Amino acid sequence: MRHYKNYKRVIATQEKSAGNESVGDMWIETKSFAKETPIHEIIEWAKNANGKLIITIDDASALEDSF
Repeated sequence: MRHYKNYKRVIATQEKSAGNESVGDMWIETKSFAKETPIHEIIEWAKNANGKLIITIDDASALEDSF
């Protein structure tokens, strides 16, 4: 696992669904947040998630020489 000293963004991914497990649509929504964003704001964005909420470092925003 990489630990970055200097990154600018995190990515939040949430599972969404409409209907039930037999019928309905399932999809993934993804949003990029500044690393300074309070966790409660990310959770507020994901409040209608029907599954997992995953938060990870945006690799593209990490400086190469900082890990």
